[in-house]
Amino acid sequence: MEGAPGLGFSSALSTVRAIRSVLENIGFSRDLADLRRRSVVAATKTRLAEGASAALRARILTPRCACYVCVMFATGRIIAGRYRVVRELGRVGMGIVHVVEHVNTGEELALKMLSGLARFDPHAIARFTRDARASARIRNEHVVRVIDADVEPELDDAPFLVMELLDGMDLEAYVVRHGAMCPEMTMATLFQIGPALETAHRLGIVHRDLKPENVFLHRRVDGVVIAKVLDFGIAKSLAPEDALDAAGLTGTGSILGTPLYMAPEQALADHARVGPQTDVWSIGVLTARLLTARHYFDPSSIADLLLKLTSGPIVGLSERWPDLRFTSGVDAWFLRSCHRDLDARWSTVGEQ
Repeated sequence: MEGAPGLGFSSALSTVRAIRSVLENIGFSRDLADLRRRSVVAATKTRLAEGASAALRARILTPRCACYVCVMFATGRIIAGRYRVVRELGRVGMGIVHVVEHVNTGEELALKMLSGLARFDPHAIARFTRDARASARIRNEHVVRVIDADVEPELDDAPFLVMELLDGMDLEAYVVRHGAMCPEMTMATLFQIGPALETAHRLGIVHRDLKPENVFLHRRVDGVVIAKVLDFGIAKSLAPEDALDAAGLTGTGSILGTPLYMAPEQALADHARVGPQTDVWSIGVLTARLLTARHYFDPSSIADLLLKLTSGPIVGLSERWPDLRFTSGVDAWFLRSCHRDLDARWSTVGEQ
């Protein structure tokens, strides 16, 4: 009986050694992955530095400590002499968003700044600037209000924009948390974002990236919840002389947008056909997501998705999901919203 504890200790020791061996292997894998990541970053830095001015090239290639941005956005730090950092709100795409307080008015706002190598990328900077300009031009309660835009000298002149601080969640977060949205709430949401997009279209601006993540359910100070359209970063100007499109952001063969909600003309990079009806298609697919909490297109790969977008059958929601019992009226609305032939698609968001 006295030998039993010894056998147990030996077995436990062997187990510990085995676990340590596994952890060492995992650490090696992580080191290898980190090495690969560093190689990609170094290659990206080299590419961005090519053709840059001497000063910019030096900033791109000069190593920064990992906590550099964290220090710059430390709580209480003043950005551009007028915005005091309160807390980090989140990271979206190529940017990082902080809650800030205006030092003069005390108003809490959201400050979005390009982060990482994106702050050196001319295309990323141009899209960031596009978001600020487009949102500022579309003066509608249902488009997020942009208040300011500038650069931060202490962060390598990284561009930032300041927006109203929203309280709530985006439509994707709502669906993930609560499931399918009721028809009444879906209709109320569409009736709010529709006029906002019509305003944008009248100004010659097409969003091109309408998706649940870019529509926010914001609770106003009076408690009323309203929908707001976000992120005009890849919006297209229909004015041929627009300098933002002339910057080469929509060159031949480039595809911009989120694939699951992308219209066929976007998927084919047929920029001449991209217009207000492109947003009409996205609204149709977005609505299907809200009403079902499912994705209309459920592809196995990006290639499969592009095939379904450009040549696969488009059926009504009642045929796509027989268990949900959609009416013929909903089917007709959806099929016209998501018709590949522009002549057969709703011509405007207002008509839709």
